[in-house]
Amino acid sequence: MAALDADRTRSLTYAEMAHTMASAKNLTRRKRWPRVRTNEGLVRVLVPLDYLANGKREESREEGHHASPHERLADGHPNALGTVEAIAALERHVARLEAALQAAETALVMARTACEEAHQKAAAEAVTTAAEKAFLAATLEAVRSERDRLLLREAASPVRRSKGRFWWRWRAG
Repeated sequence: MAALDADRTRSLTYAEMAHTMASAKNLTRRKRWPRVRTNEGLVRVLVPLDYLANGKREESREEGHHASPHERLADGHPNALGTVEAIAALERHVARLEAALQAAETALVMARTACEEAHQKAAAEAVTTAAEKAFLAATLEAVRSERDRLLLREAASPVRRSKGRFWWRWRAG
């Protein structure tokens, strides 16, 4: 950047700049305005007069009425382009986050549905298993009672069995 003319600039310290602008050091660094260290140890910055005029206009406008940040952007603030780009980037980021949230909610609904289906299937299998156990217990009880009946019948039978070949011929009954 070419050296600024003394007629079009004003030498201000950071403290003096802070009365008219926010973040004076960052602004000085970003705009690459020349800085000079004085014998008193202060840093003086050569600020263009047109920038000071814009800053004064901005201050008087803010004192007149309380405009929202969006209204000030629409009024042609010198940093409006960067601010608008930042807002657009934030809106894109919010849109990505909302899409991720929607995807997570969809996955959650699907997981809940799968969990409910698995729970219903497990409950149905438990009912089936219980019914099968009851059936097997009833069948086992019927077989045991039939066995006991046959054992009692055999014990009550007066049949003598010989150790010969045709023992069933003498069987009574």
